[in-house]
Amino acid sequence: MSEATATGTTSGAPVVLHGLLGLQERLGTDLGVSSWRTVTQSDITTFAKLTGDEQWIHVDPERAKTGMFGKTIQHGFLTLDSRIRMHVQLVEVKDLDGKGAEAVYRLTYEVEGQSKPCCVADLVFRYYD
Repeated sequence: MSEATATGTTSGAPVVLHGLLGLQERLGTDLGVSSWRTVTQSDITTFAKLTGDEQWIHVDPERAKTGMFGKTIQHGFLTLDSRIRMHVQLVEVKDLDGKGAEAVYRLTYEVEGQSKPCCVADLVFRYYD
């Protein structure tokens, strides 16, 4: 297995994982936190076009002013016009019978100023020799 690099750590330095041993050494640790990112109406509109979900509540700011939120809303795990960031934690590593490894990364999306995350998801990667 080759090495993998994760960026976005709080120190700014990349985390380099060397093979299965490197994954196992980092099990249960935080791999990094992204920078805060403001989601713009342009981001929402682009997402709407890509997914085919172009309902007015997402893409029509004028009409959305009269809606229940007073503005457009973002899709899925994103929230009302917020700044977001993502925390990454390595939560599981499995050896695939010497042929590679499976790693589970917990992605926790945080909304600035909110006490609870807006989304927590597990992302599964398989690395093969």
